[in-house]
Amino acid sequence: MYQKLYETWRREVIEKEKLQQLEPNFFHDIGEYLKELIKEIRMLDNKTLKYRILNIELEKAQKLTFSILEKRIKKILDTVIDKKDVSQNYLSNEEIEIYVTVTKIIDQY
Repeated sequence: MYQKLYETWRREVIEKEKLQQLEPNFFHDIGEYLKELIKEIRMLDNKTLKYRILNIELEKAQKLTFSILEKRIKKILDTVIDKKDVSQNYLSNEEIEIYVTVTKIIDQY
C-alpha cells in the first residue's frame, strides 16, 4: 500500500495543474492502511527494529497522504474557480463531495 501511496503522490507532484485519476475509495483504503500500521505499532515493543521501521513508514505515509490531500484540494479549487469541469472519474468519493459543495458556493456568488 505504501508503494501505491508514493506513486499517487509522485504523479500529483509531477503533474502540477491537472488532477490525476484516483480510485473512488483511495482515501478510505489509505485510512485503513494507516489504522493497521498504528494497530501493529501499538502491539510492538518500542525498542525493536520492527517498531522503528513501522513507525518511520507511518510517519512518511501520513506526510504523503497530507501532501496528496493538500495538492488535490488546491487543484479542485483552482478548477472550480476557473469554471472548468472535472470528470468525477478523477475524484475520490470524498473529493466529489468537496467539488460539488465548492461548485455550488462559487455559483451562488
